[in-house]
Amino acid sequence: MAGIGPFAVPAGKSGCKVYANDLNPESAKYLTLNIQLNKVSDRVLPFNMDGRQFVKLLLATPGGPVEQLPPTAAAEADAADQQGPAGQQPQQQQQQASGAQQQQVDQQQGQ
Repeated sequence: MAGIGPFAVPAGKSGCKVYANDLNPESAKYLTLNIQLNKVSDRVLPFNMDGRQFVKLLLATPGGPVEQLPPTAAAEADAADQQGPAGQQPQQQQQQASGAQQQQVDQQQGQ
């Protein structure tokens, strides 16, 4: 979700090594252009990948930027993806949404 680089490029200009990823090909195209125009190609690396694949790539790269992350980081990301807000399971979310919709209908009907 790097977009066209509004955070990645300034971070690179300040000397940080940045791995910037965006799934949208148009955003990735302009991110690459922005990197070139701002002369930070040596510090900002653009990617155009699905976020989960991008993180797995970084985790699998020996000596890569996320070598300090615990080995369970990818599994935790998968588990978080299976849960919704506040750790709710999808079925709980659906039940809550149905209840909220019914409450709106009841209010509209004056019940």
